[in-house]
Amino acid sequence: MVFRGVTVDLLWGNTTIKQETESDKSEDDIAVLPHMRAGTGTSSIASGYPAIAIQEELAGAVEGKKIKIEVTVPDLDEMEVTLNLRVEGSFAEDHLFGYGYVKYDQGEDLKPSPNGTLDKSEMGEVFTVGGGYKISLEKSYEASRVSTGVSLEVVFVDNSGAGKTRSDEFVVRF
Repeated sequence: MVFRGVTVDLLWGNTTIKQETESDKSEDDIAVLPHMRAGTGTSSIASGYPAIAIQEELAGAVEGKKIKIEVTVPDLDEMEVTLNLRVEGSFAEDHLFGYGYVKYDQGEDLKPSPNGTLDKSEMGEVFTVGGGYKISLEKSYEASRVSTGVSLEVVFVDNSGAGKTRSDEFVVRF
């Protein structure tokens, strides 16, 4: 990254995304023995139904891309970090997520912004690492939605004194 102390790792890989179906939602309503549930290990194969188990496991599955993001920032007295992921080469309608993290005072930790998403578990984890913080998150998207690639914008605001805002954009093409 162009500014001191901020590093970004943007990784991707192929994955299979299981789509939830109506039968998945109602599956807990009926009694299913472990050997009858697909994807639970060798018990399906031992019961003599490997083909059925594989078909059930792949039913509703789609090809996808798994995006892993790790951003390391220095520990300043006051700061803001914003991460925006969108489909590469698109406009705002293909915005995948926008997460903000803030630190208001010295002695506090970096935490999800109160103005961000309501489900803070979606925002990954924030770790304290030698002299700074690491934001780590992983998301999976259908390959048809992110077919060309993704673009990650990182905005870092130093609110302790100079109030400088720095940003950079990282592009991954599939």
